[in-house]
Amino acid sequence: MISDEHQLLREIREQPSAIMKTLAKEDNEIEHAAKVLPRTVRFLGMGSSYYASLYAKYLLEEFVQMDVRVDLSSEFLHYPPHVRRGEAFVAISQSGESVETVKAVRILRKKHASVTGVTNRPESTLAALGHRVLLTHAGEERASATKTFTSTLALLHRLALSAGVRRGLVRRARFNVLSAELIECARSMGGEMSEWERSIKGLVARLREYRSITVLGRGYNLASALQGALLLKEVAKFHAEGMSAGEFMHGPIEIASRELLAVVLTGGRTTPLMRDLVGKLKGYGTDALTIGPESVGSTKAICLREREQTLVPIPSIVCLDLLTYFLALKRRLNPDKFSHISKVTLVE
Repeated sequence: MISDEHQLLREIREQPSAIMKTLAKEDNEIEHAAKVLPRTVRFLGMGSSYYASLYAKYLLEEFVQMDVRVDLSSEFLHYPPHVRRGEAFVAISQSGESVETVKAVRILRKKHASVTGVTNRPESTLAALGHRVLLTHAGEERASATKTFTSTLALLHRLALSAGVRRGLVRRARFNVLSAELIECARSMGGEMSEWERSIKGLVARLREYRSITVLGRGYNLASALQGALLLKEVAKFHAEGMSAGEFMHGPIEIASRELLAVVLTGGRTTPLMRDLVGKLKGYGTDALTIGPESVGSTKAICLREREQTLVPIPSIVCLDLLTYFLALKRRLNPDKFSHISKVTLVE
């Protein structure tokens, strides 16, 4: 296994235990939140928290048939919609101090909206402002968001399942199967981590120089694609863009060339479309690295054991974390060091 030289790598490795601890400690609070979750809800967040909100949208729309809207806190703050008294919001901030999210929640409280906070810090401003709070129990995170992000995904997955059961839309048997599979997904990641580190380190060493990286996903995988691109910019200081693979076909595919690396996340009902996309990219001379249960024809692939489409994004982003870490080392960068920002954004 690789040396524990950097905080980021230590925190990447802590993700399986952080997920299991979150699910164990927040079980009662998740059940309570699921009980009072209304038919319509709006999510607020920035960066990683915004991407986690997108994951929640897909889950709640599928499992609970809810009407879900997701807003960047910054846009909601300065271009606010009409807020009805009692309207329900879920505000996500891993630190609980993100400036735009905290400001937005203060405004919502004045408008008598209902706010549930999701954060990793029980002593944070967001935790104090929320009518109720759901905590991730990832422990202190000093590097870029890794274990707090996957812990948030796991918490939101359980919340959606629990709400589905309460609404009579998810059978208890399915809840039990998927809940057990979520725990097994985390345990399995712990066993696979060393293998992923070795294979991804070797893969990065063989990659040629690229001008940019595009991370592509669909559905549940979109959140991980966006988060992966964010980390590539934040940690590896590499020009990267995350987007829906469908959107990529409507114009951005024009950048396909030998200078582009496309990271394609597979798994779920749109896998055949991803296979077609990889074929097109190969025809344009673009390297495609696939991450998921199926390699879909790529010569560069990280294959995952997890096959449940709602859970595949969790090991997928862990592999993207490792890809980013080793790419940063290849570029002789310190993956723990921010150049222009701090861990928590406190100024707009």
